[in-house]
Amino acid sequence: MTTKPVVIAGAGAAGLSLAVHLLDSGWTDPLVLVEPREHYRDDRTWCYWHFGDHPFEGCVSRRWRRWRLRAADRDVVSGSTQHPYCHIRGGDFYDHALERLRSHRQVHLELGARVIDVEDKADGVRVETTGGVIDGRYLFDSRPTPVADGLIQHFAGLFVRAEADVFDPSTPTLMDFQAIRPTVDGVPLTGVHFIYLLPFSAREALVESTLLTPRDEFSGLASVETGHVNAALAYLERDYPAAHVAVLRRERGAIPMAIPAEVRSTPSPDFPKRRSHRPSAVIPIGTAAGCARPSSGYAFDAIQRTSGAMARALTLGHDPRDVQVWRRRARWLDRIFLSFLESRPELAPSVFTSLFDHLPGDLMPRFLSDRESIPEVIRMMSAMPVGVFTREWLRVQTA
Repeated sequence: MTTKPVVIAGAGAAGLSLAVHLLDSGWTDPLVLVEPREHYRDDRTWCYWHFGDHPFEGCVSRRWRRWRLRAADRDVVSGSTQHPYCHIRGGDFYDHALERLRSHRQVHLELGARVIDVEDKADGVRVETTGGVIDGRYLFDSRPTPVADGLIQHFAGLFVRAEADVFDPSTPTLMDFQAIRPTVDGVPLTGVHFIYLLPFSAREALVESTLLTPRDEFSGLASVETGHVNAALAYLERDYPAAHVAVLRRERGAIPMAIPAEVRSTPSPDFPKRRSHRPSAVIPIGTAAGCARPSSGYAFDAIQRTSGAMARALTLGHDPRDVQVWRRRARWLDRIFLSFLESRPELAPSVFTSLFDHLPGDLMPRFLSDRESIPEVIRMMSAMPVGVFTREWLRVQTA
């Protein structure tokens, strides 16, 4: 009897990562990836703090051991030798993943195909695509899950080349809250705004305008992209007047800063009593599984961690549904911090810079990656405005 394939819906960061982790784990059964795009291009970047090797280590183009945050009252430079901040170009990531997939006969990548319908069956899953029907063992689904509430982190970035040596290649700026706020039709956009700048050399950098906006105030990337681009250019003109930059290419994106509804009910070791019915053969991955940390938007490290765990579970014959994206403590802290960002956005610059200023450089990467200890959580919370966060904790408890 032919072995049913494992199917992956979406061959972006999450889908390709899972496939490569499976191959690295010794997977030999059929594997099908269904991807709407017809070809790949260098359309995005990923950054993360390093906590261990993964299959895409060779794609890392830069590592920084220092980083900066700026607000009106503070200019903070922090860093970590243990957990450097790493950058991966989308094109390098795609090339490496596709080369790995092409080297295995049991892997089939369907480009230009979409998942139309999914039927969860007792013995697996039936996946209808624009290219036909696949009867699979599991469907790992990276298609975006609608989120009705919460914040959206949206951004537009410019890869630029300056005419002079103006950037400090040793220190990226993770958040500069002194940036000029983007506007649409002359009206400033609301929310928490900052500029993110990655210096690749003294003359080349990625500069992004980023905004955290309530979902009901976000009308889509197309409507705000020009505002973001103008804010990034104004920032460069103000802070790097000698740059006279040429724009090489652009990137843009939007990340939901909330826990997707389906993830809240996904079985995990923390919530074994939720399995009151037959476990689904459809398993969310990537952003659909909440891998983008709700309080920060960082996703690449969580994608690699969960992909590796799921691949090991499948290869060993264990249940991949038991892989946990974030610990319960992280979910609780995220809910409090998101409530704070929604209710008191004007305090965000001082709180972010205070955390990075008062806590050791190694601690912030551990916290943002859900690797901190309980004493470190207490230390981190002691660096926050106690009254404000107590109110948010009470708000979350009664919500």
